[in-house]
Amino acid sequence: MRSTAPGEKDVLSGVRTIATDMARGRPERQRRRHLDRADFDRLSSAGFLRTGIPEEQGGLWRGVSGSVRHYCDLVYAISRGDPSVGLVASMHPTVLVYWMVNDTAPKAFADSWTRQRDWCFQTAQDGHWWGTITSEPGSGGDIMKTMAVVEPNGGGACSLQGCCQSNRNSSPIGAAVALGAQPQAIRDCHSASAAERRSL
Repeated sequence: MRSTAPGEKDVLSGVRTIATDMARGRPERQRRRHLDRADFDRLSSAGFLRTGIPEEQGGLWRGVSGSVRHYCDLVYAISRGDPSVGLVASMHPTVLVYWMVNDTAPKAFADSWTRQRDWCFQTAQDGHWWGTITSEPGSGGDIMKTMAVVEPNGGGACSLQGCCQSNRNSSPIGAAVALGAQPQAIRDCHSASAAERRSL
């Protein structure tokens, strides 16, 4: 059975259209200190979330040599429209690539690994975005030094709060959080007040 999902070229074309629309509002977007859920809904509708799913499961991932150039083109296009949206969107495939490139595990862990991979890919198929907090200012990319905290806020969604000005330490969360039914993200967190929530 042939997939009816949009192919790489269709996804790139859709993303470029969205980025062109975002670029038209550049002055207003540059003043923002929040992200707009509608941008991510449009990217999802264009097929961008399929960057976090292997081709054999309906996604766009065909291995490093078959996908990285295309993914770079997608993120470049989004960033030309709104660099903050491009940064956050780039996290989705960047986090999920750990499961995409490692399709096997030692025998003792193989079943658990397969279940975890399938769950990760299903979250993307269900419309959930993935992100990372490793770029938090002051952390040096070390998730053990981050001040951001991800907390469930009901209904399967999470809130990302705090940042480098917060007094709270997060527990290690493996650097990845499936951002549930209401995706959350921080924009310009270094200028946010402590524990301020940034919601899409």
